[in-house]
Amino acid sequence: MRMSGLVSFLGAGIPGFLIALPLNMFLVETIRLGIEISYLFVLFIQVSINFCMVRTFLFDIKDRSNILPQYIQFLLGMFLFRFFDWLIYIFLVKATNVHYLLVQAGNIILFSFLKYKFTKKVME
Repeated sequence: MRMSGLVSFLGAGIPGFLIALPLNMFLVETIRLGIEISYLFVLFIQVSINFCMVRTFLFDIKDRSNILPQYIQFLLGMFLFRFFDWLIYIFLVKATNVHYLLVQAGNIILFSFLKYKFTKKVME
């Protein structure tokens, strides 16, 4: 794996990240939604944005007709990663004094390499 591919993958995730953090904060702080439900919703939005970004800017997709099956495969695979992301998030936020937004940001780093390898397999 080339490092530039991982760096580009992380860069493509920036728009989703920039939406996910304030959205999570809004849902938790303003709407008073529980962190468990809020983060599930945020993860779905972030995964959907990331799919659009990597499909559009990172991979040379020749067949544009298979977007729905590819999205479903991406969504299901990412939610396996995100399930563990969510478990770690809930555990750390509830069991420690670490702020929920810091845990959210830390999980991005923790799972980046595996998500990149999975995304590359789905898109190519």
